[in-house]
Amino acid sequence: MMSALGCQVVSDYREYHDRELVFVGGLMQNIGQLVLARAEPELSARLARLAAEGPRKIWQVEQEHLGYDHGELGALVIRDWNLGRDLEAAVRYHHRLNEDRGQGAMPAMIALGEELGGSCDLDPETLKAQ
Repeated sequence: MMSALGCQVVSDYREYHDRELVFVGGLMQNIGQLVLARAEPELSARLARLAAEGPRKIWQVEQEHLGYDHGELGALVIRDWNLGRDLEAAVRYHHRLNEDRGQGAMPAMIALGEELGGSCDLDPETLKAQ
């Protein structure tokens, strides 16, 4: 949720025409991790442990061990659910902006929104109380 809110802040700052789509992108950006964890819990846990040992990010560990990352897996889910090409591309490329092939600003907004959301030091219990 924090990533989605961060994405919305970035969208508002850029005065992007579809802030709701960017918010949904923030919610969906890591759905590939959920799919992997559900389908292969032991593998998912092992990859997370490897990433936690540093210095690589989880998506880099996934690329190294699986040949794809959770962004690509999430993009397949979004395509299957017919949620639109913009959202599919944004989720696919949010960790690999250098590979974005003309998909516009959404992948970058989602990447930045994720960083903003991750930098907030909020206690989940505090959010529940509000």
